[in-house]
Amino acid sequence: MKGTAKDVTSRLVRLRLTIGSRSVELAVPTEVPLADLLPAILRHAGQDLADQGVEHEGWVLQRLGQPPLDENRTTAELGLADGETIHLRPRSAALPEMDFDDLVDGIAAEMRARRDRWNDRLTRWMLLAFAGFALVLGWITLAVAEYPLLSAVLAGAGAVGLLAAGGALARAKSATVTGSVLGVLAVAYAAQSGWFLPVAIYPAAPPAMGLVCAAVLGMLLAVLALLAISDAALLFVGILLPGALITVVLLMSAALSWRADQAAAFGLLLCVVVMSFVPTMSFRFAGLTLPALPNSADELDEDVEPVPHETVVERSAVAAQYLVALGIALTATEVVLFTVVISTWQLWQAVLAIVTAGVLLLRARSLEGAWSRWPVLIAGGYGVAVFWAWLLVGADPVLRLAVLFPASLVLALVLLLSVRAMPGRRPKPYWGRAIDILEGVAAVGLIPLLLAVLDVYVLVRGLAG
Repeated sequence: MKGTAKDVTSRLVRLRLTIGSRSVELAVPTEVPLADLLPAILRHAGQDLADQGVEHEGWVLQRLGQPPLDENRTTAELGLADGETIHLRPRSAALPEMDFDDLVDGIAAEMRARRDRWNDRLTRWMLLAFAGFALVLGWITLAVAEYPLLSAVLAGAGAVGLLAAGGALARAKSATVTGSVLGVLAVAYAAQSGWFLPVAIYPAAPPAMGLVCAAVLGMLLAVLALLAISDAALLFVGILLPGALITVVLLMSAALSWRADQAAAFGLLLCVVVMSFVPTMSFRFAGLTLPALPNSADELDEDVEPVPHETVVERSAVAAQYLVALGIALTATEVVLFTVVISTWQLWQAVLAIVTAGVLLLRARSLEGAWSRWPVLIAGGYGVAVFWAWLLVGADPVLRLAVLFPASLVLALVLLLSVRAMPGRRPKPYWGRAIDILEGVAAVGLIPLLLAVLDVYVLVRGLAG
């Protein structure tokens, strides 16, 4: 009992509260925000101060010569010490701040009070950033080396060492951020080892084989990092999804001898398909499962146990985080694929890019979260940008001025008018249904466009003579 009382006392700070010409001594908790303490302080101060506060916008606490204390912070965060004098003043008549008779002292005091001062946390971030930068320099050094076997061995050893160090730090020292940085760099080193491995074994190995090995080893290290640094699951799941997509694309490309733009076109279609399953994947990753639909009246009483409110709220937040992480990962992948697809400046590649962009922009409307919708919008907007770049490259100067420039102005005008017309207006149900149909038609239309990019029609025409 004595130990408990002593522990409670150690979390209190004794303050002298000055109200006008009188003062009151109070002991207040150190871990409670001032906004929550103020009603109790007013009751102990007496004289119906709470009712008087209605007449002058409430009360504030402040040190002599300093601005009012932040009510959202605790006494510990504000640095209030035992025996310190605090003034209770009407909000509209707070004590003026003290004038400085020494300019240098005033500037120093102001700098000490700034919230953006350099602190220990920023020092740790700085050292971690430069440590990561040093490891990136080592990665670049191995990349430009002229000894594939040695580079493959050193990169592989570096990947294993970084993963072991990251896992140990994350588990033993609870340094999740440091462990995550080392885990990401371990994936990069593993991919580099995979890139050099085929050339080290067979000097005439094609680059496609190196890309496949790099993707496979990178994914393997990402899985191990996910197991070793489980607190950073969002990060490594976001690495695994594009890694799996790129691995499938590279394997298909190597097996069917596709060009880079053809493989990227297949990858875009794969991304559109996978995006349909991202909400379900996020739901599953968060540990949420829906009960099975009943098939008969006897099954209506099954799976009816209520789920605790706190569990639903916490796991829903985790599902939203996974949705954002997977959306960002897909967006980064799609940006790369759009760039590769348009690099040949061919007609069917450009049409595929603009249709894919349209599907992404239409699909974004189904995402309610701002952070989950923006990545999809960015990917769709980038697809429109690469299509516009194709139009600019392929058009003569007169056509650019006569058609493309007015078209950009019309598009801007329509969007500016929509700024006032669309927000807050609920569309008619048939418009929503029409957009659903348009999205479905555009998504299905990607298949014949992909076949055109893969030269399937040319092959069939050749077989037909």
